[in-house]
Amino acid sequence: MNRLTGKVAKGVEEVRDRATDALGEGESVFRAIGRLGDRIEATEQNLDSRIATAEETLAEAMAAVSTGNRTTWPRRMFWLALGISAGVGFLVSFPDKVKEIRAKVMG
Repeated sequence: MNRLTGKVAKGVEEVRDRATDALGEGESVFRAIGRLGDRIEATEQNLDSRIATAEETLAEAMAAVSTGNRTTWPRRMFWLALGISAGVGFLVSFPDKVKEIRAKVMG
């Protein structure tokens, strides 16, 4: 039993010595842990506020994109149909010119 008590006492002294070396002479481990906890809490609050700001900015950007002057699919279909019609009209109106262009493109 004395050997076990001696080992435990030696282990406690080693931990105390390491804590003293890490913290400095006269520094309390509990005060250091308390300060560390305060710093962690302040960092969490800072991150929370930054995340909230980023979420607001993202929401505003998404709202701006969704309500912007985007082309809707009926408008796109109109312009596509108009372009196809113009191309077909050109093919029908100028068949000789189409053959000439085709010959130049094909080599």
